[in-house]
Amino acid sequence: MAVLDTGVNIADLTLTPYLGSQTKYLSGLNKQGISVNLMSYDVLSFQELGNDSYRLNVNETFVVNEPGKYSKTVKQNVTYDITNFGSDFLITNYQFNKK
Repeated sequence: MAVLDTGVNIADLTLTPYLGSQTKYLSGLNKQGISVNLMSYDVLSFQELGNDSYRLNVNETFVVNEPGKYSKTVKQNVTYDITNFGSDFLITNYQFNKK
């Protein structure tokens, strides 16, 4: 079982293509010494899609840091589709929205 930096326990990273690609991306950044930390989020809307799936619109603030080089605050608005896979809700799709 893998534990992501978010503290979410994920039994199988192949359940959603998004999760696998994000895990690989963040692992690559970490190997380069770059950290990405979620500082805050605000759920703006929540919509039930059916079949234990939901759509959330979220404002997020991250800090991206490469020690000795830079630290940058990133603010974004994202729409996530999430689905319940047993005991875990996993992201199955996402879209970055223009502010």
